[in-house]
Amino acid sequence: MERGTYPSHSLHQDQVHMVAGMIGAAAAVMTTELTTGDYKLSARDNFYSSNTRTSQGLFVVTLKDIPPVILDAKVEVFNAAGTTLYGDVRSWSLTAKTVTISIRDDEGDVQDPTTDDHVRLVLLGRSSMV
Repeated sequence: MERGTYPSHSLHQDQVHMVAGMIGAAAAVMTTELTTGDYKLSARDNFYSSNTRTSQGLFVVTLKDIPPVILDAKVEVFNAAGTTLYGDVRSWSLTAKTVTISIRDDEGDVQDPTTDDHVRLVLLGRSSMV
């Protein structure tokens, strides 16, 4: 397959885009994203399986599946109350199908997402190693 003049800037034929959506729960474990409303994410499109809160604002997210090659990973936080929170990907494990994320405020302090916060982990990867 010809990928154009700049192959490194072209989409690869086995590129995958995965989303894991969660709802904040203050100091508790986050739950799966709602399937209705403005931030809806259908169960079939949501690769979220579970998560563990290891400390304030730090979570290990387990996914239903994970690509063997991760090209990019980011965390997005949507908040209806107007509070600005940011998410960071700290690490991932392909064998355990987990991604460690942190949530922080404007000052860089870690924060737990509230029940109004919608947290999305977005992965861009490839479905093969070749």
